[in-house]
Amino acid sequence: MYHFEVGTELVFSIVYYYLRQDKRDILDAMHATGGTMVNWKMMDTLVNHVDEVDMLLESNGGGKYIVGKCQALIHTLTWTNCVRKELKLPRCLVPDDMPEYGAITIVCGKYCKVKGSYSISSEDGTVCVVGWKEVVKQELFKIRDKILFILYVGSKGPFLFVGYIPYIHVPVW
Repeated sequence: MYHFEVGTELVFSIVYYYLRQDKRDILDAMHATGGTMVNWKMMDTLVNHVDEVDMLLESNGGGKYIVGKCQALIHTLTWTNCVRKELKLPRCLVPDDMPEYGAITIVCGKYCKVKGSYSISSEDGTVCVVGWKEVVKQELFKIRDKILFILYVGSKGPFLFVGYIPYIHVPVW
């Protein structure tokens, strides 16, 4: 299993090397919440989610994809995320040019799109996302599920892409 800590190097499977360089840059700069662990087979799912960002953006009214506007975070869902249905994204995900508050579009796969709002805390810089509750209802996420969040801030406003990372067992030989 790979254990991600801020500032550590990630190891990807061969699928990573077939991506365009701008998509590899998103994965290379990806952040992780403490204790989030994935194995190499689960990494393939991460790579696929990142590869679909431009297509999901354009198909959900986000305009033309602009390289360099994405920040990624892999996160293990907690009681707060699933039961209280609250989502706060860490400061490391927030670009400097993101407005302090406003509307955000949350996209989870091809069939779940929620219009919400967000505000950036003046105390710690985290982003409180209103609308996450609707995503949890539709997607039936559970505590300890692994999720990839990709925050994109472009000409049509902020978009939060949510990708579920299923657990894939890797047998030990």
